[in-house]
Amino acid sequence: MVKHPSLYLLLIQQFGDQLPVFSLTKSTLVHLSHMLEGFILTNQTPALLFTGFQKSSHWRQETERYQAIAQYAQVYLFAGKPFPQGSNPSVIQIELAEDDPLRQEWFLAIFSAEFQVVFCGLDQLEPTTDESTRRFDTIWSFDTQVMGAVGDLLEQVIADYRPELLAQLRYTRQQFPPVPLNPVVMSRFTLELTQLERQIHTDLLNQQQRLRRQTAIYQSVLESAPLTVLLFSLDGEMIFVEGSDLPNFGRNFSGFIESPMLLNLPPAIQQIAQVAAAGTPANVIVPVAETVYYDVRTEPFYQEGEIQGVLCLILDSSERVLAEIHQMERMQLSLALQKEQEVNLFRKQLMLTLAHELRTPLAVMLSASDLLIKYADRLTPAKREERLHSIQTQIQHLQTTLDSIQTTIVNDVRLGQTQREITPATFFAEEANAVAQQENRQLIYIHHPPHAPETVTIATIPLLQVIKNLLTNAFKYSAPERPVTFEVYYTPEALHLRVTDEGIGIPPEAIPYLTEPLYRANNVGEVSGSGLGMTIVKSSLNLLGGTLQIESALHVGTQITVKIPLDGALPGRIANG
Repeated sequence: MVKHPSLYLLLIQQFGDQLPVFSLTKSTLVHLSHMLEGFILTNQTPALLFTGFQKSSHWRQETERYQAIAQYAQVYLFAGKPFPQGSNPSVIQIELAEDDPLRQEWFLAIFSAEFQVVFCGLDQLEPTTDESTRRFDTIWSFDTQVMGAVGDLLEQVIADYRPELLAQLRYTRQQFPPVPLNPVVMSRFTLELTQLERQIHTDLLNQQQRLRRQTAIYQSVLESAPLTVLLFSLDGEMIFVEGSDLPNFGRNFSGFIESPMLLNLPPAIQQIAQVAAAGTPANVIVPVAETVYYDVRTEPFYQEGEIQGVLCLILDSSERVLAEIHQMERMQLSLALQKEQEVNLFRKQLMLTLAHELRTPLAVMLSASDLLIKYADRLTPAKREERLHSIQTQIQHLQTTLDSIQTTIVNDVRLGQTQREITPATFFAEEANAVAQQENRQLIYIHHPPHAPETVTIATIPLLQVIKNLLTNAFKYSAPERPVTFEVYYTPEALHLRVTDEGIGIPPEAIPYLTEPLYRANNVGEVSGSGLGMTIVKSSLNLLGGTLQIESALHVGTQITVKIPLDGALPGRIANG
C-alpha cells in the first residue's frame, strides 16, 4: 500500500501562496526540462536528479537521454511500467505501483552545487489525440525550502519501494546542500521562456495563416461543387448548413443557425443522421425524386472524447446514379436477349430430339396396328394382346416425353402460382412414396428432424419436379432389387434432399454435362430416356435458388444432394429463388 502523498499536492498545501499554478502542455514541460538538464550535460555538472514521467512514444529516447546524464549525475527514474532492457546501472529505476499518486504527475527535481530546481505537473486527464498537447497543472520553484520538502518526500518514496537505497540517497543529498538562486541559471531560464513564447507565437501565426488558406480553399470547393455540409445536434436539430443548393433541397441560407429551422430534407437523411448520432457512420444513396439522388455520408464528430453531433455531407449524385441505372437496364436487356437466343437454340434442339423420340414409338405403333388390321383373323388372342400392349407402352413413352417437354417450357410461368404452405415432416414422405409406388419400387425414406420447421411456404411445382426426376432416375438406372434411399435433413438456413442409389453409376467425364438439355451418358445402354430429367432438376433449382451436388462411381452407385435456401427455415417464409 502506498504511504506517501502526491508531490504536487504536498507542495500546493505547504507553499500554495508562493507557487502560482500554470497550465502547460507536455511539449512545453519537456522543452523546459531538457533546457535545465542541458546544464548538466553541457557543463558536466555533478548533480542529483529525480524525474517521473509517463509512457509515451519517446519512452526509449528519454531513458537513453538519462543514461547520458548519469555520467555526471545520480539519476532516479520513476514510472508506472518496466524500463527498456539494457539501461545504465547508474540510472536507478523505481517502478511505481498502480495506485501511486506520482503516476499521474510529471516532475523533475535537480540538486547540484550551482542550482536547485523543481518542476511538477499534475495531469489534467483530458482526452487528447496528440500526446504532446496533453495539459498539466504545473508549478516550479528554485526556492531552497521548497527543494528541501521535495527531497524529503522523494526520500520517503524510495524508502517505500527501495529501502536498500536510502542510505546512499541520503549521503548523496548531503553533497548538495541548499544553495541560493544562481543568476546565470535564472537568466538562461528566463531567456528560454522568452524564446519559447516567441516560437509559440510564431507557430500560432503560421497555423492561423494555414487555417485561413484552408478555409478559403474549403469555401471555394463548397461553392463550386454540388456538395452541402450539414451539422446536426444530438437532438436531431440542424445547427449548421453550407454549400451548394441541391435539387429538391429548398434552402436559401448558410452558416450557423441561431434557432432551430426546418429544411425540406428527405426523411431518409434525417434517419441516417439519427443513426450517426449513436456513433455509427453511414453512407447511402437516397432517392429524393424520380431523377434526383443524393449521396449521403454521415459521421459523428467528437469533442473531449464524446459525441457532440453529426456531420452530414450531401452530394448530388443524380447524373452518376442515373447513368448506373441506365447501364444496368442495358445489361438486363442484353441478358434478356442472350437468354432469348439460348431459348431459341434450345427449342431447335428440342424439336430435333422430339422428332427422333416420336419417330421410334410411332413406327412401332404403326407396325403393330398394321398387323392387327391385316391379320387380325390369323392372330391368336395372346398375339393380339401382345400387339395392343406394345401400342400402349409406346403411348406411355410418348406421354412421358411430352410431359417432360411441357414441364421444361412452362415451369417459369407456373411457379408464381404454386406457392403454398407445406409440413415438411409429412410432405416429403408422401410425395417420395407416391413416386416409388408409380415406379413399383421399394424406397428407404429417412427424415432427420433437427432444425426442421413445422411449416414452410415454398414453390411446390419445381420442388416436386426435383423429387420426381431424381427418384425416377435412381429407380431407372439401378436394378429392381437394389435399394434407393431418400433423405431429408435441415440446417438453420437451408433444406437438404439426398437421393442415393446402387446403380450403374455415372462416368466422371459425363457429370459436368448431366444438366444440359438432351444429354445422356454413354453407359445408359438400352435404358430409355429423353435426356431432359436432370435439365428439369437444374431449372427447378434455379427457380428455388438451390444448388446441386453429384457424387458417383461406376458400378457402385450415385448420390445427389440438393440444397434449397429457406431464409432460415422460418414458418411462413418463401423460398422463391
